[in-house]
Amino acid sequence: MLQSTHNALCHACIHESCMTAARSTLSKRNCSVGNVNAHSTVPVPTECRTRWLSSDDPGGEGDVESIPQLLQKFPGQVCRNPISIAAQTEYGIAAEHTGDTYLSYDVMFGFVCINSEQRSGQCKNYQVMLTCPSDFCQGCRTRWFDMDNPTGRGDYETVLQLQRMHHGEICSQPIGIEAITVSGTPAMETGDTFLVYDATHGFACVNGQQRGGLCQDYQVRFTCPLHFCRQNPQSK
Repeated sequence: MLQSTHNALCHACIHESCMTAARSTLSKRNCSVGNVNAHSTVPVPTECRTRWLSSDDPGGEGDVESIPQLLQKFPGQVCRNPISIAAQTEYGIAAEHTGDTYLSYDVMFGFVCINSEQRSGQCKNYQVMLTCPSDFCQGCRTRWFDMDNPTGRGDYETVLQLQRMHHGEICSQPIGIEAITVSGTPAMETGDTFLVYDATHGFACVNGQQRGGLCQDYQVRFTCPLHFCRQNPQSK
């Protein structure tokens, strides 16, 4: 598995360069340009986020959460050209706080942790979330929801609470989530930091974590499987 992972890393290309993986370094090589789409204009918001996904575990040689592997295991739930990637353990600890080292942690290939490279001899069990271009989430979208405002502790637009409040309007397992302010500014352009922003749990902004001491007022919408829109005409 390790050799095939190294080979796949070597052939993971983006724009006009690809990266060859080695245990200690990554060196650039020229490669042919794949299917890279250039967009002169992008609708607002410019991105959406997936669920937390796990296609592997640290059994065997390690935990490999590669983009090709995720695409195969979760068809329709993973974009082919992610903007960014985040990794955390199954218990929600960010990868960078685990003490593990990684063979790969980027959008070109995905996330790879090799057991033999860890002091403990074992990687944690990881899951990843991708930030995708907005067009990935255009298939079946809900309307915008604004359940909360930033008074009190902050602005909480969580999946479970929204599903309870708007029964039947949100699918049981959203594929993607987008967040903007009520005035239309994409969440990632506000300067706020977020406790939660993913399609698994929803969105949460805590006032105490902001430099100004107050979150902006946000609204969210979700991307659902296509069959959900066929059954719920109010979604599009």
